[in-house]
Amino acid sequence: MGKIIVLNGLIASGKTTIGKELVKALNNSGEKAVFFDLDDEVLSLNLNDSTASNEERLKTWLHARKNIALQTLKSLKSHKTVVIAGPFYFPDEIEGFTTYITIDIPIYLFTLDTNLTNRLERNSKRLPPNDSQDIHEQEEKIKKLRKEYGYTIESNGSINEVIETIRKLLPLSKGLIN
Repeated sequence: MGKIIVLNGLIASGKTTIGKELVKALNNSGEKAVFFDLDDEVLSLNLNDSTASNEERLKTWLHARKNIALQTLKSLKSHKTVVIAGPFYFPDEIEGFTTYITIDIPIYLFTLDTNLTNRLERNSKRLPPNDSQDIHEQEEKIKKLRKEYGYTIESNGSINEVIETIRKLLPLSKGLIN
């Protein structure tokens, strides 16, 4: 039976990299898995328009979450595990996403906690990098979510260490949000 694993975190916390590698590890162990990236979905909806109003940006993010949820449902019908790279900063963003998941399936949320120094270093290697001011501001947004939903994993170590931690936590129902 499939499941949903949501990787949440701040800019440059490793969501996409860990998500892709987690899917490879799951597939290599015989579990069918697919990966969806919320940031990529937003870009496909052309949110990179710097003239967009805050309201337009919010609508685009909501639309992207709905699209990812619908793609997730299709994959779950094929008994696949779905790994999704966030971000989901507020409880209502998680709840809004899960309302589209109309089948009874386990949903896990793991927030990747990476120290600021590592995030700034990782971000500097991106093309193009995110604004470092955004990286500093995000910390406050996610603090409440860490306390209310899922399970927080330190992601300052290697990718393989984080993947093994996630795989060990799943059978213990750590991170389960439904």
